[in-house]
Amino acid sequence: MLSTFFSILLLGVAVSRAQDDCEPVPPHLQQGGPCCNFPDMKAGMNGDMHTAMHKCREEAGFKKPDGPPGAGSPPPKPDEAAIECMEECAFKEMNLIGSDGKIIQDASKTLILAPFTGDFAAPAAAAFDKCYASSKAAGDSAVSSCKSGASKLKKCLHREVYLNCPSSQWTESEACTQAKDKLNRCPDLMPPMGRGPRHHKH
Repeated sequence: MLSTFFSILLLGVAVSRAQDDCEPVPPHLQQGGPCCNFPDMKAGMNGDMHTAMHKCREEAGFKKPDGPPGAGSPPPKPDEAAIECMEECAFKEMNLIGSDGKIIQDASKTLILAPFTGDFAAPAAAAFDKCYASSKAAGDSAVSSCKSGASKLKKCLHREVYLNCPSSQWTESEACTQAKDKLNRCPDLMPPMGRGPRHHKH
């Protein structure tokens, strides 16, 4: 269930407005696995949520790539409006948006933070509070008719947790230090998402 919130964050990277050195690194060029070893967001995803996500992806016009990464032509990049509406659709399917069209704070916080346990609990909770506050004003800057701020909340949360990743889950390397510095310089850039083999700290 929880992967609903994070499974398409890489699509957000594709439509980032960052320019010059704020361009995202293509996934096939990223080396050494993730710098921050996020919890497994797919662990609680049930069949109903798979169905809901498929529905939301189709309604937003997303297409899956043909074949494995690097094979054939990639699908057209979705525009930002499509991403906003896809995220809002997912939140609605999970009853996280009220009749007023706004995100339900307590229900969203409980669901989103469920996988963030142990050392992740404190930074994730702080990130949610910060990002929920900023998402409430997202409707004013939305480029689509989907103005709940769901997309803003997800992107902000992932950035904040990544930038404040617990030391126990962070890979100490020059590349990861540079990645974090780049994110601090580029407020619209999304960090890579994923789990991978842990690296020994230097």
